[in-house]
Amino acid sequence: MPQMNLPPSFQAGTGRTGGSIQYYLHVVGVRKPWYKVNIRINQAFPFLPVDRSLPPPAEPNVADEWEAYTSSAEIKKGFMSSKGVGYVTSEFYLPKMARIPLFRGIPIRLRFICASKSLPSSSSKSVDQFDFPRIPVRASIELTLREKCMVTAQGYNEDCKVVLDSQGSFGTSLRPDQVRSKITEPHWVEDEEEKGHWVEEVDYWSTIVFRRPTPFTSNSISTSVYLGLSIRFPGPGNVLSTEIGPLPLTSGISPSEAKAGVGSVFPEIDLPPSLITRLHNSMRRISYSSF
Repeated sequence: MPQMNLPPSFQAGTGRTGGSIQYYLHVVGVRKPWYKVNIRINQAFPFLPVDRSLPPPAEPNVADEWEAYTSSAEIKKGFMSSKGVGYVTSEFYLPKMARIPLFRGIPIRLRFICASKSLPSSSSKSVDQFDFPRIPVRASIELTLREKCMVTAQGYNEDCKVVLDSQGSFGTSLRPDQVRSKITEPHWVEDEEEKGHWVEEVDYWSTIVFRRPTPFTSNSISTSVYLGLSIRFPGPGNVLSTEIGPLPLTSGISPSEAKAGVGSVFPEIDLPPSLITRLHNSMRRISYSSF
């Protein structure tokens, strides 16, 4: 590719609001006899820009500094509950990195702290008094990759948001063995006025491999990538949500690797099915036309 600041292959949004970027090689085989048509081949290919900054580490060190994203919410057992509310706090930890490379395992940590409604001190004698809210199980945790896209055309700006696939083997993932957990047994925490709360905690550890095209800004399209964390507890409106990002994703491909050739990344890039179909179709297409 030429030494230009080109954006990656990309597609997002709908026919009304969205955009796409595709790359093709157009080859013309010139046939000398004037009465024979030339052969033209359109070959599409996925593209990621080279990371021209210092090469990122091969794997983040879990002992390095972490960046925390925290959110809290009141949780009611019933819609018209008048018996007090419980509290849930979520903490999402991501290694503090100036650049997050694609195709490499990035460790993450999630912590959930659940506290019961305010109870009299006599309740400290029996954990049975702690019935709500309890810590979420792995399958109830939704961790998804999200993309925001701003399209500028003819002086107008419009946004589109896309929720992509689940991350970190949470939710309905078929690979629950990729997640480690540690539960801290419920313990009593005294408050003032002879009252207190039952508190329960759980930590989850997992790994994310990012495969989405890196975010970019051009004259007509600007994109950013986030993680969305959402946990739904029993009861109406009991949802705790957190947005993590924007994520500083880079291809992780250094100029020396690009020059030496690191192999095809086509199977690795997470592109929309419609764009992949067009790529496959264009790879099979040979057209005959006059020059």
